[in-house]
Amino acid sequence: MNDAYKSYSAQGIRPQAVIFDLTKESEAMPFAEDFAEGLKKSELKVVDAAARERDTITERFKVLAGKMLAPAFNCVVITDRDDGVNGALTAGMVVIGFKNRTMREKLGKADMVLTSFEGLDEHVVYQVFAHARKIPL
Repeated sequence: MNDAYKSYSAQGIRPQAVIFDLTKESEAMPFAEDFAEGLKKSELKVVDAAARERDTITERFKVLAGKMLAPAFNCVVITDRDDGVNGALTAGMVVIGFKNRTMREKLGKADMVLTSFEGLDEHVVYQVFAHARKIPL
C-alpha cells in the first residue's frame, strides 16, 4: 500500500465489512464459506445477508452494516444477483459480483465480476474497494 492509501485508511476510509449475498443454490457457496473463514483472521468483519421478507435488499444491507458498526460506504457486498448489485450500490456500498455458470444474472454494474473465488483474499477486497472509491494504491 502506498502513502496515499495509508492516509485514507487512517481516516477510516477502508473496507471494514464484507456482506455475502449469495443464493443458496450458488455453486460458489463452498468457496465463499472458505473465503469468509479466511477473512475472519483479518480485520474485516464478515456477515451473511440472510433474507428477511419485510426488508428491501438495500435496507437489509444497511441494517447489517449497522450491526457490524461499519458505515455503508466502507462495506463490500459479494453477490450473485442483479438485485443484490443494485441494492448494494443504492446503499452506497462497493460490489463484487459472482457470476455462476448456471445463472443468467448480468451483474454489469458491479465494481468487479468474478467467475471463481480462486485467488480472492482480503488483499483483493482492498484493491476493489480502493478502485471503486478512486483511492490510489
